[in-house]
Amino acid sequence: MRLNRAEFLAMNNPVRRLLLRSEFRRAISMLHRAGVSLTGATVLDAGCGSGYSTRLLLAREQPGRVIAFDLMPEQCRRARRAAPAAHVFTADLLTPPLHFSSCDIILSFGLFHHLHDWRLALRQCHGLLRDGGILWMQEPHKDATRVLSAVLRFEFPRGGEFCWPEFRGFFHTAGFELLEERMIWLPWFRCFLLRKAKH
Repeated sequence: MRLNRAEFLAMNNPVRRLLLRSEFRRAISMLHRAGVSLTGATVLDAGCGSGYSTRLLLAREQPGRVIAFDLMPEQCRRARRAAPAAHVFTADLLTPPLHFSSCDIILSFGLFHHLHDWRLALRQCHGLLRDGGILWMQEPHKDATRVLSAVLRFEFPRGGEFCWPEFRGFFHTAGFELLEERMIWLPWFRCFLLRKAKH
């Protein structure tokens, strides 16, 4: 779903960029520990927002191709300015206009809790990845999204809420193997590194 004004402002400021730098470093460290190289890879930045994560990816790694999309056209305009070398477009992860098995790696910095069906989103990521492809994502527990809604007036769909056992438990159902899970700051925020099972 679209960000409301409060979250749009929160996602487009220096504090969020600082947090994204930390999240990006964590993602790359987890990929490297798993023996995954981004060099020459086709990488999708799903829910790219303002494109800051896309910019970091292009500046610090050597991917072969970077694809990035966001549901909000105003965010995509920012992303195109931030990362002109990436192919940026407006899209929804629940109905991605990309070919089956077209990506080697998908990065997602806090997208799934914004979607009306996180289970479908995981299945879509599975379809977009080649066999053995990698999904890295950072997400909040439903208790965190409810606090953010109450205190900061952010808005999240009920279909994007999950607790860790239910979220983790669906990975295998969606066709993924969990390689690593790490806590961020507080138990409410975690990141996950998954590999698409080979047929």
